[in-house]
Amino acid sequence: MDRKLRKSAVAKRYGDVNPRTIDRWLLDPALNFPKPFYVGSTPMWHETELEEWERDRAKPGRPKPSPMTADS
Repeated sequence: MDRKLRKSAVAKRYGDVNPRTIDRWLLDPALNFPKPFYVGSTPMWHETELEEWERDRAKPGRPKPSPMTADS
């Protein structure tokens, strides 16, 4: 079963970054971070989409996310 994660859980998954960092990653087209779906006004992510994104990031030459990626 595919788990659904809130932004706080996604932030924790990536080294306990600030949840605002997730917003910055979404704004950076080079990272191609998975887009959330919404339950009411709460953004949520499918865990399988995050896993797929992680596998893609592991390929050589792909940009790595950083807390300072994309200004907003």
